[in-house]
Amino acid sequence: MSARSIATAPAAPLAGPAEIQNFLRRRARWARWFFIIVAITAAAIALVAGKGEPAALATAGVVVVAMALLTLAAKRRLDVTWIGEVVRKEVREIRDRKSNDDMVRRIEHLYLIHVRTDTGACREVSVGQSALERYYTTGERVVKIGGLPMPLKLTSAHPGLCASCGAFLATDDRTCSRCKCPVPDPTRFQ
Repeated sequence: MSARSIATAPAAPLAGPAEIQNFLRRRARWARWFFIIVAITAAAIALVAGKGEPAALATAGVVVVAMALLTLAAKRRLDVTWIGEVVRKEVREIRDRKSNDDMVRRIEHLYLIHVRTDTGACREVSVGQSALERYYTTGERVVKIGGLPMPLKLTSAHPGLCASCGAFLATDDRTCSRCKCPVPDPTRFQ
C-alpha cells in the first residue's frame, strides 16, 4: 500500500449506541469487582480487628449497604439520555468549614452548566473548569448520553470532548487516551 492511499483512507466512524453500551458494560464489570473487594475487606476487618463482635459486623454491613445505595443512586441519575440547550454557565464557590487546626479557609470552585431539555426540564450538570470555559457556550444544543456524565455538542461532526472523563480530544481521535471511552457520534443519540 502506498503512502498516498494510507493518507486518503477514510477515518473510522465514531461510536454509536452499541459501542458505548459495550464500554459501559466493561466499566460496570470493573466496578462490581471493586465493590466485591471492598465488601470482603470490610468483612475481614470486622472479623480480625473487631474480633467478630456483632457491632463490628454491623458496622461493616452498614458500610457495604451505604456504598451500594450511593452507587445505585448515581447510576440511576446518569442513565438518562436527554437533548437540550445550554441556558447558563455558572461557577459556585464552596467554602470548607474552618477547623481549630486549620486557620485558613479553603475555597473550591464548582463549575456548572444549566441546560433546558427539549421536554422542558432544567438540568444542572457539573463540568470541569477548562470544559466550562472552552467547550460550552450559551445557546448551544447538547446531548447527554445515558451512562456518561458529560453532555456533548450537537453542532459539530466530532464532539471534541470525552463524554466520560471530560478530556479534550483531537479531531482524529476515536477513543479517549485517558479513559479509553470510544468517542460517540452525538447525532446518533438523538
